[in-house]
Amino acid sequence: AVADFERLPIEGGQFDVVISNGAFCLAPDKAAAFREAHRVLKPGGRVAICLSVLRHPKLPEGVQWPLCMQMFMPLNELQLVVEAS
Repeated sequence: AVADFERLPIEGGQFDVVISNGAFCLAPDKAAAFREAHRVLKPGGRVAICLSVLRHPKLPEGVQWPLCMQMFMPLNELQLVVEAS
């Protein structure tokens, strides 16, 4: 099945673990994606996500960054998104 991170076609509480190795940074709405990851977890389930983040508010200008890098978010914003989910 093909789905967006933000709208998984799966009933809630189905998985012991949600793992993403790098692809999570491509989700346009990372807050919705984190909420969705938690929604599909069984009680006590775990989330393991590896993604690239920015240490500064934005990428330096004057460079044609690849699309995936343009979607990176600052670490401090990511922390807020994770805590809210």
